[in-house]
Amino acid sequence: MKKIIFLLLISLWGFNTFGQDYYPLVQENKKWSVAFFGDLIVDDMSSTQDIHTFQLTILGDSVINDKTYFKVCSGSSDRNVKDYIREDSDKKVWLLDNNQEILLYDFSANVGDTIPSKGGYDMFSLIIDSITNVTINQTVRRKYWLSPLQYSYEYSETWIEGIGSSKGLLNSSSMGISGGSTELLCMHNNEDLVYMNPAYNTCDTVSKIKEENKKLSFVIYPNPAKNIVQFKNIPPSVQEVEVYDIAGKLIKKTNLNETQILNIEDLKQGVYLVKANKFVQKLIKQ
Repeated sequence: MKKIIFLLLISLWGFNTFGQDYYPLVQENKKWSVAFFGDLIVDDMSSTQDIHTFQLTILGDSVINDKTYFKVCSGSSDRNVKDYIREDSDKKVWLLDNNQEILLYDFSANVGDTIPSKGGYDMFSLIIDSITNVTINQTVRRKYWLSPLQYSYEYSETWIEGIGSSKGLLNSSSMGISGGSTELLCMHNNEDLVYMNPAYNTCDTVSKIKEENKKLSFVIYPNPAKNIVQFKNIPPSVQEVEVYDIAGKLIKKTNLNETQILNIEDLKQGVYLVKANKFVQKLIKQ
């Protein structure tokens, strides 16, 4: 009898240790703040870039095709409905698109599972590389690390239970090659801050980045490019440039010559960040 009780206690201890609460994503009054980085528009003498922050809020629900969907609204008004989403009992989040459901998230997936493409021309299927735990506001949540299944682009994305994609609530698996890219800044629940992106440490990155862009003293052209790019109006004090992939990994470092030309023939197709001094610009290698 004592042995049975001992084994029961061990089983309960194991369940409490390795069991983990699930934090649903789709809930009323959740708000996501997302930064949008438009493509850099370059001419011979200057560069401009559309950078702004937008908010998405879940406000109210609606029954469509006998299923209850929550309304994803732009800003904080339930009049500006952008999309309809729902989360089922299998931890899957569905997006209603043209009266058909598209899988947006699958928080029941395991390492090696694939998340199918949502069908956009700049979207692709994802594969789950690993699943780790992360502590958010004293709660332990699963964090999913994903990469493209079929493409060789240097791309990385993460999901966090109850928070969503590092690209923003509705932007998972979007490469953003054309038009721009997005990054999740913050997520609030009933006005309480739940998550803040440590890379920005702000829920409104617009003013900070726009101020830096005013000081931008050089441009890269052509962009996109295949073989070489050239710098224009780069300060004489800048002697070298660094090229990073969009996950932040240093790919190459090179000294600038008098012609201020950078050879990129050795880079794979994809999106890169070129850093000169403290300034960073996006480069697309074709």
